[in-house]
Amino acid sequence: MQHFGEIAALGTAICWAFTSLFFAEAGKQIGSFKVNKIRLVFAVLIYCFLLLVTTGRLFPQDLNMNQAGWLIVSGIVGLVLGDGCGFKALVMIGPRRTTVLYSAAPIMATIMAWIFLGEALSLLSIVGIVVTIAGITWVVTERQLPANAKQDVHSDHPDSGSLFKGILLGLGAALGQAAGLVMAKQGMLYAGGDRRADGSLVYTNAGFAGGNLGDLGDSRPACGDG
Repeated sequence: MQHFGEIAALGTAICWAFTSLFFAEAGKQIGSFKVNKIRLVFAVLIYCFLLLVTTGRLFPQDLNMNQAGWLIVSGIVGLVLGDGCGFKALVMIGPRRTTVLYSAAPIMATIMAWIFLGEALSLLSIVGIVVTIAGITWVVTERQLPANAKQDVHSDHPDSGSLFKGILLGLGAALGQAAGLVMAKQGMLYAGGDRRADGSLVYTNAGFAGGNLGDLGDSRPACGDG
């Protein structure tokens, strides 16, 4: 199908626009760390279902260590570190600023793919990167967020913080997403076109496992009583 990749990317952007609002609200109630963990549980179940429907299997197969290694690392970097930062930023500085900062992820991914995967970077791409960076800077800094109005969370909430900290988390989320995407692409290329469902399940399971390991150091209570 012609332009299938572009259509899929547009659909992803539309879904993220809506889910960012839901994730921000859920993060206020129970904390972003727990929201990310719950999301990964559903992601694993959905990918298991898709793999079962499309292949008749519940477990990935025919992935060698090289393929699985790239996908596992990409899942930890993208889903645990990147999305962990992003979900905290959603609560700390709100969906509007966070989604704008997330738009830096394609820029970072493009630069990483140019450096590490040898993908072409045209003059038009460079101009687009500069314009996008300028737009991100303008939107993020156009209005200061009052210290006592940061998304209606108390100062003892695990996701409370300053505008500066939220921006750093948003940029960290974009960087994690970019690095995770480049690594996932490398793993998917090794896996081949008929192994995308298997690769996606390995990627998601790695994020789920990494998130549960991170839970060992997170002893804070839920935040729904504020």
